[in-house]
Amino acid sequence: MSLSKGDVFWCKNSNFPNEPAHPHIVVEITTDKKIVYVWTSSQIKTVKYWCKKFEKNDKGKPLKTYVEADTVDCSALDRKSAINCNNAEIIEEYVLTRREGYKKDENNCKISNELLGKIRVGIFCSERVSFEIRKLLK
Repeated sequence: MSLSKGDVFWCKNSNFPNEPAHPHIVVEITTDKKIVYVWTSSQIKTVKYWCKKFEKNDKGKPLKTYVEADTVDCSALDRKSAINCNNAEIIEEYVLTRREGYKKDENNCKISNELLGKIRVGIFCSERVSFEIRKLLK
């Protein structure tokens, strides 16, 4: 059950055990099977707030690390969702797929190439994302 770039998987946030699992997106995979991923949120205002804060954007300029996704971009979504690219993470595939609450999307959903490109740009523009992750996206 190997993951590939653009795949969607579901995972529960262990900090919020009573909340349902939500879609996560594979952005990159290294040759040694490390997965770079982001997650979606239906809390659009909250995600925008944090992106503005992380970017120190108080002048209303377009956000570089905020990406919106709709059901057209990702069939696993049931509504417009937001992605905070500042929260990109990296984990070994072996560890990720054995986490409690992890489940690969049963329809083998892949996001659109356009959405994947926007996410990659957002991660690359983020000063909060580690150099190790940003280096992988070149």
